[in-house]
Parts: sequence; structure tokens; C-alpha cells
Amino acid sequence: MAEKVHFRSHFFTKEEIREKEDWLNEHFNRGYVISTLSELESGYFVQLVYDPDHHMHTRIRFFHHGMEETMDQWVTSKHEDAWSHDVHPVTGGYWVVIYRENAEKLPPVSQLLLIQFVELWWLWLLGTLLFAFLYFTK
Repeated sequence: MAEKVHFRSHFFTKEEIREKEDWLNEHFNRGYVISTLSELESGYFVQLVYDPDHHMHTRIRFFHHGMEETMDQWVTSKHEDAWSHDVHPVTGGYWVVIYRENAEKLPPVSQLLLIQFVELWWLWLLGTLLFAFLYFTK
């Protein structure tokens, strides 16, 4: 599993708000999620983690102070589509991270039935032994 997990870290200055948003959303499209999002005196530090076994969609958006109503409308519209959110207040505004977990894709029904038959081998064995016992003890 250690070979599958990848980390990406990046530092952005305070002025690079849109560059940070674009970089994060680009990595979110690849399956990364936020591990660390910190505001420092000179900018922002972000660390992302990618785990292929963790099925998560994530998006981020920055809202300046005074845009709270717009932020609330955006979060509300995403909440209706089953997204959860985290708000990270910083000096100039708010970083809003929304995320939702993907539903696991199940295999086709025929494959599920085959898996069930294979996993229940012990039940088949018990049934065969019981039938053989009844048949030969008549």
C-alpha cells in the first residue's frame, strides 16, 4: 500500500490565490485530497495525499471577506448534491473545501452470484456430506 500513496506539497504566496485554487482543483481531479492547509505569515502551505483506495471527490474555492452570502449560496447548492464542506478562515477571506465520497462500484449481478457461490463453499460441503450420509444410511 505504501507504493500507492503519493504526497504533493506546495507553498503559495498570499497574492497567488487563483493559482492556488487552480493547482488544487487540478490535483483534486486526479484524486488527491487535502492533508494540510495552513496559513503562514508569507503565504499558504498545502499538502495533498493520493490514495487510490480512498474514493473521494474534492473541490476548493476562495471567498474574500464580504462574500459570505455568495459563499453560503455556493455551499448550499453543493450540499443539495450530497457534498460536505470545511471552511478554513484566513486573513483575507475563506477557503471552502467541499468533498464527497464516491459510491463503490459493485460488479455485475452475475459476478456477484458467482462470488457468493464460491464464498459459501463450506455450505456446499456440508450439504453434500449430509446428502451422502442420508443416502448411504438407508
